[in-house]
Amino acid sequence: MATTDTISEADVPPKLDKDSPSGRINVIATEALLKRIEEWRAVQRPIPNKSEAARLLIEWALDRLEASNGKR
Repeated sequence: MATTDTISEADVPPKLDKDSPSGRINVIATEALLKRIEEWRAVQRPIPNKSEAARLLIEWALDRLEASNGKR
């Protein structure tokens, strides 16, 4: 995804509900990947926090993979 790409409203997964069960993951990323995420965040409106940006990008990528390859 180019840094100028935006995710449309239709593609945006819902924000986490306070009452929804959730878990944590820790991700170690290269400085280059962190820079790409920051550049992507900067062109989103409203600008998501880092956790929300990671969720959006992961869900977007997984949705695209499932759509092109079928459910895994």
